[in-house]
Amino acid sequence: HTPPPLGWQVPAAGNTTLLIDSFGLDTDSARASYSCVFTRNSDGVSLESPGTPISSVLLSCRTPAWGTHFAGAAGAISPSTRDLGLVSVVVVRTGPQDPPREVPLMRSDLSIITTTPCGEGDCQLLFLVEWKWAGDASSGSSRISSVGGANLIVTGAGFDVLETYLCRFSRGALSADSDLTSWAHPMNATHLPCVAPAWVSDAGGVSLQVILTSSSELVAFAGAGGYNASGFAMTYVAEWSAVNASTAPAKGGKPMFVTGFGFDTLSTAYACRFFWNASSAWVDTPATILSRTLLRCPSPTLDSARGVSLAVVDKDGPLLTRDGQLPPQHLIHVFQGWDRRVDTSLYFTADRDIRLDIVGYGFSGSGYLCTFTGISSHLSETVSASRLSPTVLRCTIPAWGKTKPFDQLLLTLTQNVTNSVDAVAFTDGGLDPRPVFPSNCAATKCLISILPTTDTLSVTQGSNEGGTVITVHGHGFAPDSTFHRCLFWTGNASSVGDSVGVAGPGWESGGVSVGVVFQNGSQHVLSEVAKTKVIDSRTLECISPPWPYAAPATVSMQVTNTVNTLQYTFADNQYWVSKIPATARAKGGETVVVVGKGFILDAGDYQCRFVSLDGNWSANASATVLSSSLLSCILPPFTLPAQTLSMDVIWGGSPLERTGDPGEALLQLLQGWDSIEGVGDAPLNLSSVDAPSLMLVAYGLSEVKGYVCAFSRGFSEEMDTPGEVLNATRIRCPSPQWGTAYPSGPHAGGVSLTLVESAGVMAAVPFTADAFEVQDTLACADAPNSLEDRARCSVVFQAR
Repeated sequence: HTPPPLGWQVPAAGNTTLLIDSFGLDTDSARASYSCVFTRNSDGVSLESPGTPISSVLLSCRTPAWGTHFAGAAGAISPSTRDLGLVSVVVVRTGPQDPPREVPLMRSDLSIITTTPCGEGDCQLLFLVEWKWAGDASSGSSRISSVGGANLIVTGAGFDVLETYLCRFSRGALSADSDLTSWAHPMNATHLPCVAPAWVSDAGGVSLQVILTSSSELVAFAGAGGYNASGFAMTYVAEWSAVNASTAPAKGGKPMFVTGFGFDTLSTAYACRFFWNASSAWVDTPATILSRTLLRCPSPTLDSARGVSLAVVDKDGPLLTRDGQLPPQHLIHVFQGWDRRVDTSLYFTADRDIRLDIVGYGFSGSGYLCTFTGISSHLSETVSASRLSPTVLRCTIPAWGKTKPFDQLLLTLTQNVTNSVDAVAFTDGGLDPRPVFPSNCAATKCLISILPTTDTLSVTQGSNEGGTVITVHGHGFAPDSTFHRCLFWTGNASSVGDSVGVAGPGWESGGVSVGVVFQNGSQHVLSEVAKTKVIDSRTLECISPPWPYAAPATVSMQVTNTVNTLQYTFADNQYWVSKIPATARAKGGETVVVVGKGFILDAGDYQCRFVSLDGNWSANASATVLSSSLLSCILPPFTLPAQTLSMDVIWGGSPLERTGDPGEALLQLLQGWDSIEGVGDAPLNLSSVDAPSLMLVAYGLSEVKGYVCAFSRGFSEEMDTPGEVLNATRIRCPSPQWGTAYPSGPHAGGVSLTLVESAGVMAAVPFTADAFEVQDTLACADAPNSLEDRARCSVVFQAR
């Protein structure tokens, strides 16, 4: 092949094989060796490489790494740079006994061509500058920041340290050159520094070309496709520099705005990567490109609170940060929190435990606590909460009103962790924590309205003239009595409102005020403030007001600021005057009729109360209203000695007024006896000399009195034994030795028993035979009307 005028162009990196046409070469290496000497024409510097005779007519040798030591030509255009690479080639032969000598270069006519310097293409080469690779000076990466300023190193051969070069980055018609201030002198013949310019278009792949500034010639690139000037593939990577937030809720969805440079507005491959556990676990969320300098991605949903690191990535890996570190990181604290309660209750009553299920996110482990703090009272209570799932906690607060006044409670959550108590954020359905203040809370979220309740009344009926003291038992009463009044009404009433001014203490907007709004046709009265007194959170007293409407009237009764109603009856002014009878058997069962005024038919809460005069004993008996002026009650059994008792008529838990003779308030109990204990249909058969004692069933007996058991038959046969009182209803009578004085046996006849009180004048204790009429015990021995009656008060002594 005929070489070009300046000779063959070869890479300055060397290692190009040259084949030299020859003749007469000695192929015996013992006799001769060959080498090729390459000498630059301009200054005479040279490098030598060994030659190998392939045959007597062909010699091969490789070009040396010229560009490792000397500058090469940037091209064949500019003489100033061209001459740096023009070298003459000389073949030298050396023998064992011969000094080195040039093998002459001859034309076809055998004329000799001068080779030092060589002026023809046959003995001349042009070493060209070339480069093969470029990358970040520190990391070696071909990915560079779009913001520019990255220090690059271009490696090649033959760079001229006296010249300057620029780096050109291009994509289609777009290009960016190194700044003039960044034009670089090579560090040496093989390394060229270059500062990457900013890339103002979309990030992505670009082609890098190296240009000699003095001649604007491209420095050849020896890429994978061979020796060419097309350039080296590099990638401009978008850079991110900051994130607008350092916290995010574990429920995810918080917009994270990332500022940067060079984001590809057409790309869908960007994502925010959140990773933890030394980068062994991560989750990506897709990013939305808002501009070349701003993108947005949502925070991830995680099952627990933790610290995570954020990296912005594209399909090729993490994006660069301003300082070029890979992988870039930004610390995000992912926190746990809660938004609302599951229930939709506007308020809770103070008498019940409250179970709350709380919806949140990121719950893990144990040690959760619910704290309830009263807005007005500042009282608080903390209870343990159980974790039902990563999104639900449950806590139960004991009935608030058992020990505390009604209030609005603020709910806060915490978790006990090692050596600390961490707050669980309240986010109220949003993405950022909010303080637990009344203004930030609403019912069903962090505000819990506790309303007091009324349970029972000590008095359920009273005079329509008022003045009845009513003790109200309930839960959660306020300590300030002005917040509670007793309201009585009848007719139609709506459920809740505030027309009677019953807003609770310190309640803010969003709480619940409870009262009664009356419709047309309703009748109501309100107790006086001065006559209402709160005893404690469970008890208050109020004095009933006069009822100016028709009576009797059963009305609704409500304590203002409570949520439930009770029943109360206003009666026409009631009183009683007298009773019938004035005396009664202590064994009970007799009917007492009370005469009075204003009794309420069908009312079920009248009673007769009997109290000993010393006040140590009392008993009640239910009363039945017979008419507005009569009621009756059946006396209960009295296990007392016969005595005088005081009597009251009770209505609604309070005694009715009594007028007239004070003696009508007294009831005289009478003593008596009913039978011999253990008798059947016939009298008992007893031994006439050694029979056991008899036990009499009695009532009203006194242990301090003396009693005699008198056994008699007819008018002439009688024996007495002393009675032993065991209690008011039992007395023991020893059996007499009847057979020692009188005939015995069934033919002799029965013997009657009479109980006699021996104190003072001897008087028989009435025998009533399980009835109320007094019977003659002496007739028991004369076969009375029935065997049963006879058996109760007589015995038959058997002869021995």
